[in-house]
Amino acid sequence: MIEQKRAHRILAAAALLCMLASCAIPQKTADDDHDHDDDHAAASPDLELRDAIDHRGTAADCARYTDATGSEAWLGAWCGLRTHDWPLARRSAMVARTHFEAAGERRRHVEMSLVEAIAAREAGEGDARKAAERAHRWWREAKMPLHGDLSDRHAGDLPYLFAAALERGLLRDETLSRRMLLDIAWGEYRSFRRREALPYVLRARAQVALDAGSIGEAIDHLEEATRLDRRAERAGGLRQDLALFAQLADLLGLGINAGGVVDDATDAAGPSLSELDEKHITRLLQTPAGRRALADTIATLRSAPNLAIQPPPVLVRTLRAHTDFAGWGGDSWRLGYQGGQLLVERGHTEDARRYLDAAVRTIERTRTSLPTPTLRQHFFADKRKVYMALVDTHVGLDTANRVQADYRAGLRLANGLKARGLLDLLDGRIDATLAAEREMDVALDADSLEAGSLNGAADAALSRLTRWQKAAEKTSPSATPFGSLPSAVTSKLDRKTAVLEYLIMPRRSYVWVLTDDGIDMRRIAGREEIEPLVDAFLGTFAHSDDPEAQKRHRKLAERLYVELVGPVEDVIKDVDRLVIAPDEKLYELPFEALAKPTSKAKPRYVVLDRTVSYTPSAAVLARLIEREAPPASQRALVLGAPDLDRPAIDLLALAKDLPASGMFTLSHMFPALPGARAELDSVKKRLGAQSLDVDTLTGNKAAESWLRQTDLARYGLIHLATHGVSDARPLHINQAATLEFRQPALLLSRTDDAPDDGVLTLAELLARKTSAHLVVLSGCTTGRGWRTLGEGAYGLAGAILYTGSHNVIASTWSVTDDGTTRLMSGMYKAIAAGEDPAAALRKSQIEMVQRGTPPSNWAAFRLVGGV
Repeated sequence: MIEQKRAHRILAAAALLCMLASCAIPQKTADDDHDHDDDHAAASPDLELRDAIDHRGTAADCARYTDATGSEAWLGAWCGLRTHDWPLARRSAMVARTHFEAAGERRRHVEMSLVEAIAAREAGEGDARKAAERAHRWWREAKMPLHGDLSDRHAGDLPYLFAAALERGLLRDETLSRRMLLDIAWGEYRSFRRREALPYVLRARAQVALDAGSIGEAIDHLEEATRLDRRAERAGGLRQDLALFAQLADLLGLGINAGGVVDDATDAAGPSLSELDEKHITRLLQTPAGRRALADTIATLRSAPNLAIQPPPVLVRTLRAHTDFAGWGGDSWRLGYQGGQLLVERGHTEDARRYLDAAVRTIERTRTSLPTPTLRQHFFADKRKVYMALVDTHVGLDTANRVQADYRAGLRLANGLKARGLLDLLDGRIDATLAAEREMDVALDADSLEAGSLNGAADAALSRLTRWQKAAEKTSPSATPFGSLPSAVTSKLDRKTAVLEYLIMPRRSYVWVLTDDGIDMRRIAGREEIEPLVDAFLGTFAHSDDPEAQKRHRKLAERLYVELVGPVEDVIKDVDRLVIAPDEKLYELPFEALAKPTSKAKPRYVVLDRTVSYTPSAAVLARLIEREAPPASQRALVLGAPDLDRPAIDLLALAKDLPASGMFTLSHMFPALPGARAELDSVKKRLGAQSLDVDTLTGNKAAESWLRQTDLARYGLIHLATHGVSDARPLHINQAATLEFRQPALLLSRTDDAPDDGVLTLAELLARKTSAHLVVLSGCTTGRGWRTLGEGAYGLAGAILYTGSHNVIASTWSVTDDGTTRLMSGMYKAIAAGEDPAAALRKSQIEMVQRGTPPSNWAAFRLVGGV
């Protein structure tokens, strides 16, 4: 028995040394085989009771220990600790500490002093820090190892309690870390088969990972804890698992409804203003739990007008003096944001910038550890305000008097908010199969929580944790770094091209102008003013035959030009090509249909003066510019007008919810495209005139099976004319039926002898490789959507850019069959005459403007890609 215990101890020591040396050793889990119970001494009655307390957790009955003495007081202390009965834990720990001191059991003596300190902190009674420092001093003086001796089945208790004290900010010892202490506790408990104690260590490990923003690690530990508790039917443990799962979900910005089965949060509420002194605030700044509490206090203060006007001077003074943000992680970003805003409101911009910068860096570290793009999107959903606040500290209200460093800092932050998922994909940081995953709803199912179903809630949480673990196996351990923009953008622009990067904020917004001369910047109107204008402007496209609607259209087109382009007109006066990097509602706005104010009878649309193309962000544009140009190819693919006379069951599989009633065919859901064949014939004729080798497939030959079997990378130009669906806009079948889709897709023909369903989804498209100089998606809403990656991904157009093509022309709304045919015919005529794709699209649009064609028929299509 002694030899086997010694072997366990040697292995634990080797593991610790290996951890410090950053080497790799095989890891075991709590489920690893331990068939040597007989090697351990028979369990004592006290140990059996302790295991029972650990097993029942929050459901343990501690009443019997209320007046316990001697070793029973030790059990009372642990029962109070496990059930969060802090008065019992503190009182019992004090009794047990005296007992162990008299008995000469120094290790238990130190442990009980730590329990006393932890309970005092949680109950708000006594001097918790003094008790913890006393225990720490005794431990140091006794030169007591953190590992126990070979017969101490409770050897894991001391490092576990030290970790708990550190978590609460009761100790400062740079030689101790929560992670190291919990690793030791884990090894000790496992060596003695203290399985009832293992989930507590796993949850503590998960909390450490959450506090550091290491979400993948937190998911691993919490999944194992939940699995162990579920298998052993530990109700108290499951409640704590679910509470931690709720904290994880909250950090990720995900909803959770645990139906009353989750324990109340154990974190103390934020301190009252009367409790704030410099020493107290400094202690709060040093721990994750303290930073959470202080963030809540500042948020409450800022929301109260009478307090926000004059916050406590000691709070402002202590925040300004704090400079150590190195240990921040998890939800510490909240204090960075709240503290930064408070300091901004008091006029301390430089100090505020440090807090907001720490918040952004904390957010970025956490985002990096998330295993799926969907989780990254959810996590980012409520963080936009932090980046915006930091932008304001760099540029403020007076953008004209800033320097290039300020402009670059603001632009860097703006790009941190846009198309990050697409950047991760372009940089190979996420697996393409995850980039099209269905949106995960982590809110626990209501059915599983009826009547407080603890096991049902645990199973629902465990299912999601396991799914995230599997996703992490396909994901790079890092996301695209958040840093300075590559110089390729400004250095590769010619003198006649400018990039306009927009950032829309509630009360004011910004636009950056990138040219070959550098970066300039202007302040523009905020979301509250711009968004209603954009909605009203887009609404006029549906009434192009109404004279009154035409008047409103021109008025709004000119107003939006003044708001969005007018402020930078002096910078772009000599520019004839604009690359627009929109934001929020501006992703839907056709800038070429804005109009420069004029007294002439007809609107002076932007397209008449400048070529316009689009990019998700300047950072994405940099990637596309740096990408090697696709090899020249003399082959072209023209495919479309598929046969859609079949049941819609395959497409309905992509729908979030099925129609309440009715059987639909695709031909019933989507109008016929009589002009599509004429469009394809015209395109083929134009391309053939350029001596291109054109493959043309229409009708039942325009099949998904053909596309899947064909090497699309051999084509230098691809033209697809068919219907598309988007996850950004519902499809209205009739007055009673509307469908929303999980991901964008193109509709093609289906062949009976092939396994394909005739629906080319975004997920299937991402698995292909293309290298075309131009891909045209001549279908409805093909340039919108892709919610998995968030705003700015441009739906199927963005997916094609990922597959290797350089430019994509796609639509943002439905266009008439005749309007599309005329636009495409004119564009290919210009391409045949030597124009590049963006200029050719513009030339065709100008021709339609000159013929009096309403913008609804020529402004829907846009070019997305490089310059």
